[in-house]
Amino acid sequence: MPRSLQSLCISLLILTGCTFVTTTPESTLYSRLGGEEGLSKVVDGFTVNCVSDPRINSYFLAVAGDKVRLRRLKDTMISQICALSGGPCEYSGKDMHTAHVGMGISNNDFTAMIESLVHALDQSNVSKGDQEALVGILGPMRKDIVEDRL
Repeated sequence: MPRSLQSLCISLLILTGCTFVTTTPESTLYSRLGGEEGLSKVVDGFTVNCVSDPRINSYFLAVAGDKVRLRRLKDTMISQICALSGGPCEYSGKDMHTAHVGMGISNNDFTAMIESLVHALDQSNVSKGDQEALVGILGPMRKDIVEDRL
């Protein structure tokens, strides 16, 4: 583009208050979380934290003791977070209500799981802003997961 035309375009943008917003793969939450490798690390930490938390470990002990089921759970979580955070994955797992119906998960249990997730994000050095973004995406699932509304 000739320099004079380029200057004109920039001047018009300034005068009209318009800006170009460039979305790059690096700007997705998925990328900021470290891509698949980063998500894998977070999910690994999350499951360890949940198993070691006496408030909620009863939901995870049976799965944690079965390597095949544990791998499937982790892969499902990675896929879902990947898809929700702007990554290249397509989540094909169950909806959250179907996956958790009958488990009796309470509001306190859900909060403890979010705390375990935040702890895993801290362990992976994820920025507070990106932690808030991820919790903002996952938090609304509470209505589909929690069975008691007390």
